[in-house]
This record gives sequence, C-alpha cells and structure tokens, in this order.
Amino acid sequence: MFELIAVLLLLFSQLLPFFQVFGVGYLLLQATVTATAKNEEEAYKRLTPFERQRVDAARALRAAQEQEIREKVFAKKPINPDDYKPKWADDGTSKK
Repeated sequence: MFELIAVLLLLFSQLLPFFQVFGVGYLLLQATVTATAKNEEEAYKRLTPFERQRVDAARALRAAQEQEIREKVFAKKPINPDDYKPKWADDGTSKK
C-alpha cells in the first residue's frame, strides 16, 4: 500500500508542472477570448476595410458552395422503377 502511494505521489509531482502550465494557458485563453470579442458581429466591426472585404468574399464563397450542394442534394431526378426492384427480381432485361 505504501509503495502505491509513493508511486502516485511521484507521478503527481512529475505531472504537476504540466497541469500548472496547462491551467495557466487555459485561463489566459479564456481571459483573452472573453475580453476581445463578445460575438461575431462585434469582431467584424473591429476589422479593417481590407479584412472586411476578405471576410465578405469568404462568406460569399461559402454561401455559393452551400447553395450548390443544396441544389445537388435536392435535385429532382427521374424515377426509374427498375432501381427499386430487389436484385433477385431482376430478369436480366434491364440495361444498367
């Protein structure tokens, strides 16, 4: 039992600096994120005009890509009744 406690204490003492650095980094990240921008619109207002143009271009490109994907997904395709037949019901006359 004593050996187990000794090993755990040794392991904890070796990992303690890692957890301290990790904890300080996490707190620093949270402090900077909450202090700099509360929401996306506030962050957008802080950008320079050139950066706003780049953000607008990226948003337009993303919207166009999403629209293209939506059109492909929801495109109406002609229904072929042979596509819904089970494989064992195929009489060999359908052309695929």
